[in-house]
Amino acid sequence: MSKNTEPDLSFIYSDINPSEVAPVNSRRLAVLVNCYLKRIMNIMNSYANKFESALLEAEHDLAQLETKMQILEAKLKNISPEETAEFLKTLESSKAKLDEIKHVVTTSEIPTIPEMDIKPDTSVPQLFANANPETPSKSSPTSQAMLFKDDPRYTKYFKMLNLGVPADGVKQKMRNEGVDDSILDRGNEPSDAIVTTQNSDTEKRKDSESSDDDDDKTDDSQSVSSFSD
Repeated sequence: MSKNTEPDLSFIYSDINPSEVAPVNSRRLAVLVNCYLKRIMNIMNSYANKFESALLEAEHDLAQLETKMQILEAKLKNISPEETAEFLKTLESSKAKLDEIKHVVTTSEIPTIPEMDIKPDTSVPQLFANANPETPSKSSPTSQAMLFKDDPRYTKYFKMLNLGVPADGVKQKMRNEGVDDSILDRGNEPSDAIVTTQNSDTEKRKDSESSDDDDDKTDDSQSVSSFSD
C-alpha cells in the first residue's frame, strides 16, 4: 500500500523576520472582537423577535379556527335528520322544475308576427302643397333734403369758419368764386341738393366728399396763409 506523501513546500519561505514584527495590540483586538459579537447578537435578537411575533399570530389564527369549528359542530348537532331530508327533497324538486322549463324553452317554436300593409292616409289635406315663398320686395330709394352746411359744394366755406377765418373774408372768397355769400348765414336751411338712401349713391357721395375734403384742406391752408399775411 502506498502511503500519502505530503507535497514538497520547501520552496515557500518567508522574507519576514518574526523577531522584527511588532506585537499585536491586545486592547484594540479586544474592542474589535466585542463589536463583532455585539453586532451578531443584535442580528440574532431581531430575527428571534420576528419569528416570535409570527408564531404568536399563527397561534391566534389557530385559536380562532378552533372556536369556529366548535360552533359549527354545535350547529350540526342541533340539525335533525328530518330537516336534512326535507332540504334534499326541495333541492331535487327545484332541479326537476328547472329541467322542465329548459325543455319547454328549447322545444317550443317562436311565433311569427304577421306582416301589416301600411298605406299612407290620403284623407289628410296637403295644406302647404301650393304654398309659394314670398319674394322680398326691393326697397325703393327715398329722398331727403340736405342742409347748406352739409352740401359738398359749400362745406369748404363752413370749414374755413370753423378754422377761425373771419366771416367777411370767407364771403369775399365766395363772391370771387361766383357763389352766393348769403348761404354762409343760412347753414341750417335746406339746400336744393337731394340725398338718396341707395347704397350706390351714398358711396359715390362719400368718394366725392373725400376728394372735396382733400381740395378743401389745401384751399383752407392757402386762404388762412393769405389772410394771415
